[in-house]
Amino acid sequence: MLVPPTYLSIADRQMEALTNTPAGFVKSMIYRVLFCREKLLIPDIYFFISKQIAKHVLNDGGSHSFLATCIEKGHVIPAFRQSTEIGFLNARKEIQTTDIQGVRKDTAEEVALALEVAADRAVDFKYKVWPGDLGLGFQHDLYRLLVTPDMPPTTMEVAGLSQDVLNKIWYDTKKWRTECIPAALERTCIVAGQGIRRGAIMNAVAADIGFRCDRIDDIGDLIRFASNDPQMNATALETFFRWVCMCYYSNHANAFGCSPSFPRFDGLAAAIGQNLITGFATGDDDESQVQQLTLNLTVPAFSVLLSMNPTDLLDVRSHAGSDYFEALLRWESQSQNERDDDMRAQLDSRLKEAAKKYCDKLVIVAGARSTSPELTGLRLDHIVPSGRTRHSLGAVLKLLGDLFWDASYIRTSVNGIFNIISPWRVPTESIAVTHRTRMSPELTVAPKNFGATIALY
Repeated sequence: MLVPPTYLSIADRQMEALTNTPAGFVKSMIYRVLFCREKLLIPDIYFFISKQIAKHVLNDGGSHSFLATCIEKGHVIPAFRQSTEIGFLNARKEIQTTDIQGVRKDTAEEVALALEVAADRAVDFKYKVWPGDLGLGFQHDLYRLLVTPDMPPTTMEVAGLSQDVLNKIWYDTKKWRTECIPAALERTCIVAGQGIRRGAIMNAVAADIGFRCDRIDDIGDLIRFASNDPQMNATALETFFRWVCMCYYSNHANAFGCSPSFPRFDGLAAAIGQNLITGFATGDDDESQVQQLTLNLTVPAFSVLLSMNPTDLLDVRSHAGSDYFEALLRWESQSQNERDDDMRAQLDSRLKEAAKKYCDKLVIVAGARSTSPELTGLRLDHIVPSGRTRHSLGAVLKLLGDLFWDASYIRTSVNGIFNIISPWRVPTESIAVTHRTRMSPELTVAPKNFGATIALY
């Protein structure tokens, strides 16, 4: 069963201020690639405006970073706005000529070069082309959901948000919804001919709140400005931009034939998001038929995964994850139409079991291949043929037995001494992966030393 790509909206620069998750993009990308069948689509502009993408590419391997390697291997699909002279360097030049806001001039060229090198290594470079001007679709959703309605949307019963709170937010955002968005439409039509640019909305709001800058590159600047003024409702301003961004992402996802993803999908987001998700990309509004399953897994700590060679990590996905992805495909294909509760329970059980085995192997390989400082001094000194070690012989033999699923993942020295780490000493974290039969999975990471759940969509 083919599944559409997931539109990775957390790669957007504007999400950095709206989600406040410093490593949200990299975490979401790595966990999605490791545990989801969907490819990830990223529009060309995000590569040049995102601080998180720039930091990851330039600090974590350049053309051999995890993102670059995923582009090379086809797990991440870039979307370019022209069909001729495809590539990151040409996309960078094209964006520069259109004067789009938010481009990080200090890093954009270096990121483009690194990703171009990775794309050149690809045997079959996968990409998409923008389907024309997307500004009209964005305009349609903005006016349908934010500009023209006189009454506020209704809260979802499970959203944990009272209607009174939503009503106040709706009232406090009225001027930005009904005046700034039309002003942005007028300005966009002057410079681009039609549609609405998100940057034009940011500029219009900046003028309204007295932020002295004609050109806004980062929503975070406006939110911080409002937070320092007791006369302004910073929460309302942040919510307004979250609603704008959701319309932006939904329009893009629809145009590219992707499943949408909405970071930080809470009650305030759901007030608008519920009108963008229902029946999305399926033409079917009957959400009661959607099947979902949550997998509670233990995986190597994010820092451990990030320190691994990306090619090694993707090889683990291909080898150790083969049974898991086969079970996932079977679950996606059959659980939707399976009417027998016992058979559906068997599908669920098989997927859970395959996922656990996959994670166990991932921990073992991470212990052998990671270069994370967290593992320094933890690897077993020597596991020699005689079996003498600081751990019991039985434990060592079990560990070696687990490793033999693919001996190529064992790091060995020239004299044949294994240099590994006992899997129960590899730093781990708990994640929950919720698979749905009609929508892109949602992932959450719950670090053991942190009381809250970090949402990664």
